[in-house]
Amino acid sequence: MLQNSFGVHISSASVDRGDGSDPRSLAHDILAGLRVPAGVRNAEDEWDDDSAALLAIPVTDDGHVLTLTEEDRIASTLSVVDLREAFRSQGLTLWLEDGTDPDDGLDAEDPEVPEDLEDEEDLEDEELDSDTSPFTLPTVQVCAFSHRGPAVARLLSSIRRMVVDHQESGEWSLQQFETSEPTGDWTTSRAELPVIELNRVDSDAWIEVTPPKGGPIPFWIDAERGTRPVLDIEAIRIPETAEICRRLLAEGDGSRDELLELAAMVRLDVDAAHRALMPESLGEWSVPKLVSVRSWQRSGSRPT
Repeated sequence: MLQNSFGVHISSASVDRGDGSDPRSLAHDILAGLRVPAGVRNAEDEWDDDSAALLAIPVTDDGHVLTLTEEDRIASTLSVVDLREAFRSQGLTLWLEDGTDPDDGLDAEDPEVPEDLEDEEDLEDEELDSDTSPFTLPTVQVCAFSHRGPAVARLLSSIRRMVVDHQESGEWSLQQFETSEPTGDWTTSRAELPVIELNRVDSDAWIEVTPPKGGPIPFWIDAERGTRPVLDIEAIRIPETAEICRRLLAEGDGSRDELLELAAMVRLDVDAAHRALMPESLGEWSVPKLVSVRSWQRSGSRPT
């Protein structure tokens, strides 16, 4: 790095306003004024009563926030506490961890849980134990590429009591179904592998790969789409600083780590795959969404 190295991670923070109105524009202006290389997630989504404002903020291990100096050099002099105060002074509440021990406020000799907190925990336990729990698993639409045959499709349909649409092309097959249960245990033999699943829930989608060795590995195919950088990355005058800011936002969701985990088991062009997942708003990543997926080849065939 440009200065002495230190630990930093992207923290997903929420921000809200007392009246429930959209706080994203003001949050963006506060971060921009402090020159924090942060991002506003889902920045273009329409705001309604169910919306939540999320920010991607780079935080150091000792509870400070990364900022840029007037010379576009990286600094870590702004504390999380001071950043929260800057939001509070503008009528916003920033929910951002500062790395302190959450138990610091309890008596060390008598770590008694506050009474109101105990009541909340009891209520949560009752809700989870109740048959009328409000939590329901969403229906996931799955498109699974594999080497499964029609017999497996019939088996899955019978066991899971659902409709499984099965199609074949060469050595590859496509099975489509809807489920609210995990699918990682559906592999009946190594001959079916690899299994490549496209999962869709409402507007979210992710791919889950079960390679010949190891369990399923998920990664999101639209890594931070809709993230609006607070600072204009292309306008940063020091190329090394711009690259650090870009990579912090690009890798904050962990997609590259998941791809590297997959590449440890199969042949995969991690750089090409990761670049195809990047949001166009981060600049220099606006390339055709084509991924060199050599790992799926088997006897010269691949899914299309």
